[in-house]
Amino acid sequence: MQRTFTADELLLDDSFINYCNKANAKDALLWENYLLQHPGEKATIEEAKAFVCGLKAMLREEEKQQSIQNLLGLMQAQQTTHDRLSEMEPPSRKISRIHWWLAAASLAFIVILGTWILKGGSTASTVATTSNNTSGDRVVSVLYHDQVAKTGAAQKKIFFLTDGTKVTMNANSIVSISSTFGRTERLVSLEGEAFFEVKHNAGLPFIVRLEDFDVKVLGTMFNVKSYSGEKTSEATLVKGKVEIVLKNDPGKKLFLNPNQKVVVNNTQPGELSTAENTSIDGKERIATVDVQSSSLSSDGVSIIETDWMQNRLEINDETFIDLKSKLERKYDVRINFSDEYVKMYKFTALFENESIDQVLKAMQLSYSFKYTIQNNEITISK
Repeated sequence: MQRTFTADELLLDDSFINYCNKANAKDALLWENYLLQHPGEKATIEEAKAFVCGLKAMLREEEKQQSIQNLLGLMQAQQTTHDRLSEMEPPSRKISRIHWWLAAASLAFIVILGTWILKGGSTASTVATTSNNTSGDRVVSVLYHDQVAKTGAAQKKIFFLTDGTKVTMNANSIVSISSTFGRTERLVSLEGEAFFEVKHNAGLPFIVRLEDFDVKVLGTMFNVKSYSGEKTSEATLVKGKVEIVLKNDPGKKLFLNPNQKVVVNNTQPGELSTAENTSIDGKERIATVDVQSSSLSSDGVSIIETDWMQNRLEINDETFIDLKSKLERKYDVRINFSDEYVKMYKFTALFENESIDQVLKAMQLSYSFKYTIQNNEITISK
């Protein structure tokens, strides 16, 4: 094996599937050697492996559900027969049949309980289980309906939905799956930031619900960012076509083309007289909507809006105060400013694998400021 493989190619490779399922020692050795020869492909291998294992889990789940239905159907038919014969049998026979029914009901309960445990332990909203991948991010195999995925600071997660849609979550984010996902609709709610690669289904549009607007698609790739308390929320289209439906004006719809993004600016009342007023938690605010082009990264290939997926932080003429939340999410720190003037320093830079200390030292080359780091608390002064 000389060349490398994409995740899509791996999913079509029988030997790779055997490796994931531990079904063949020869295939296991083959792919272990591949990883030794291509250590940089560990993330791709883990991503494809997570999907194969998740798909296997879904198939097992469908088989269990079908077994439950078959068992319940058998029990119902048996009960009907019991009802017809009950008046014709002596009491002793009736008691033995009651014992049979209780045993069958117990068996059904055990099967359902086992399925309940395997799916996460609750029929209500549950938090998806996760495991570490080689890049230090978190990988969720499959997220089912009525489940929730969360990320903390300096953490990302990758998971698949039951329709085959892939979701990559940024730090400090929450994705909630509706209870009827994949049946009557495909609805998810997002707080934070995530990249969606949606499987096409013309009969069931995919909807991402945010605080200020909904993103509606059939099958496409796009990034959505909506952190509570931040001045803007945005959706950036990479491939396909999306429809934006504003919460405060549902009759007005916007359509994005690739390399476009919609930005919803939230400002204080009175700052913009032409904006539309909304009210959240009893507090009036103003939301303005703008369609812009996405920002090309310095590498000339990717876009800044999705650089976080590659652990890149690209800064383009941004103030220190605007960078505060980005740095806090990426490095799991808390930043305090002891000088108001320092907040307005502007920076342009690109960071990839640097530590927060290295980032601040590089920023000091543009402006003179001081900082102290104690545990996860950073204080910046003039």
